[in-house]
Amino acid sequence: MAGSFSWMNRRVAAPRPRPAVWRAGLALGLAALPSIAVANWTWQGQNGLIYDSNTNHAARSDQRQQSLAVTQSLRGQTVRLLNAHQALRWHVGAHTAQNLRFTALSYAQAESGVAWSYQPGAGFHAALWSISTNLQWHETGDRLRDGARTAVRASVTSQLTTRLQARVSARFDAQATASDAFSTWRLGAGGRLDWQATPAVAIYVDMKWLDGEFTTTVGESTDLGSDWTRDTAFDVDGERAYRRSGQGGSALLGMNWLLTRSCAADLAMRQTALTAGDQSYSVLSIMADLIYRF
Repeated sequence: MAGSFSWMNRRVAAPRPRPAVWRAGLALGLAALPSIAVANWTWQGQNGLIYDSNTNHAARSDQRQQSLAVTQSLRGQTVRLLNAHQALRWHVGAHTAQNLRFTALSYAQAESGVAWSYQPGAGFHAALWSISTNLQWHETGDRLRDGARTAVRASVTSQLTTRLQARVSARFDAQATASDAFSTWRLGAGGRLDWQATPAVAIYVDMKWLDGEFTTTVGESTDLGSDWTRDTAFDVDGERAYRRSGQGGSALLGMNWLLTRSCAADLAMRQTALTAGDQSYSVLSIMADLIYRF
């Protein structure tokens, strides 16, 4: 799908020395102190790798830039039962990613969110209805991409059999950054199936329809309009970053393997295809994670 992968075929900008999002993390921590004192928390950590075949979202195969990133995250959540059918869940978390090829794309992120869930019955097939919102603050190696992201999601989950679970959901995402070229929004809707193949192995499939905006960074030989921002994340000399509106979809296939009672390995592959005007954009992402709970 992409050309040969050479780590040295572009001159990339040196990482910009900037503090991580410790201020946002500290604010979240201080706000959480009263709840921490009275609530039971569960925590989940993650270490992983993400390969991306088209990091800059280019339409032409000869302009696509591949990359590999190392990720780490820590997320805690607490649940408060409102009554026999309703619950409120609050979470906080921190996430970092180090892009091994384009250091300006490395980032640190703090997040917080709340979800309300409702299960009208106690039967095996009783559906679980949920509405959630999430807010993230991130700082990157590139000032243009620094900003905040918010998301709202509604979902319905049902246990079809003892080993098969289904979920349908709709989601709205929006992010505001220092540059308009990277300030985007997106709508998504789709479904997911989780199959417990064995007591230790789960296989999942997720399909989504997408509509909204994305950013493509390409060389100056490509002209997608007059409204663009100079982006130095992929080349120190700078390229043109355009915000585009498009539609398409994504398909994800993954496997989760329980190694111990508190540790699991997860491997997933996602294909995303978008169309904007007469241009088609395709991205293949491969994620490998080690997940541990405590």
